[in-house]
Amino acid sequence: ELLESGSETVAFSTWRTLHESECILLVLAKYGEPVINCYLKHMRYAAAFRGMISSKEETDAEFEKLKAEMKDLGLKSKDMKRYIEYGWLVGVPNYESFDIKFNFRDGVQKVAGLSSYSSEYELSSEIAHSSPLMIYSNKNYFYVQTLLNVYESFFRLEKASRDGN
Repeated sequence: ELLESGSETVAFSTWRTLHESECILLVLAKYGEPVINCYLKHMRYAAAFRGMISSKEETDAEFEKLKAEMKDLGLKSKDMKRYIEYGWLVGVPNYESFDIKFNFRDGVQKVAGLSSYSSEYELSSEIAHSSPLMIYSNKNYFYVQTLLNVYESFFRLEKASRDGN
């Protein structure tokens, strides 16, 4: 619908969200239960961070666990938000061998094996954050890029589903 209505740049930046979800799903599917459990634990940390847990005692307990994990990894309090969002990657077997960072591009995307999409992801991020590219863009280019990337994401997810991942 976005492509048909002439919103090519919006469609391309929307692919970015699909790609983020795709990478997370592929990592969770590939590594299974240990990573899924770690992901769920970090969802709980995020809920505590956002004040979404009704009990102060439970919230405090989550923060204590979070701080202890961060200390064990040598992380500082300034790293908390990134660790909440991407720290679940420590559940990946031998995660140290990936030389990952707690971010999307050098973390989730890398572990998912989709680093070849880094430049497209970066470009879509520039559009999503209202850079001049969003206004002065070649609509045909973003139309084609969006179609290609959405279909490739779809085929990878469909294959993962079919393979039982």
